[in-house]
Amino acid sequence: MKNAWLLILMVLVAGSACGKKGDPRAPELATPKLITNLAARSTADGVALTWNRPTEYVDGSELKDLASFVIFRKEISRSCLDCPVPLLVTLNRSGEIDPARILRRIVYHHPLFTPASVAAQTRQRELNGVRGTYYCGAWWRNGFHEDGVASAEAAVAHFEQDHAQRALHRSA
Repeated sequence: MKNAWLLILMVLVAGSACGKKGDPRAPELATPKLITNLAARSTADGVALTWNRPTEYVDGSELKDLASFVIFRKEISRSCLDCPVPLLVTLNRSGEIDPARILRRIVYHHPLFTPASVAAQTRQRELNGVRGTYYCGAWWRNGFHEDGVASAEAAVAHFEQDHAQRALHRSA
């Protein structure tokens, strides 16, 4: 009988610990809609920021679990007071931003690959190091972000090889 009560107690404890907060969501859909009415005003203590709390996710579903906001502060260089104020650049959802606050729209395109450009991809080693210049970019391969990283790694390797070779000649 004692074992039965213990089993019932374990089932109750385990059952109360389970729960379903909601259906699984892709991370990009679990993002709140953009804040489009951010305002700042000067106060005696610094700057006061105000905005309306988002009420929906980017997919339009209701936002119920926003716990807090995190504000990141970017320092503006005191040595360059004429430098431009940092801007927000977005690649997505520009329709949610007040058009009066958009300074410029730029359309970017992926690299265009031609037979000549594909043939040139085999020349990265030949071109790297000429006049101390090393090249990297997604165009060296298939145009994806990781291709840019791979070509940067190749450029660094070429630089290291050239540097080691120059050091060897200097010591000889």
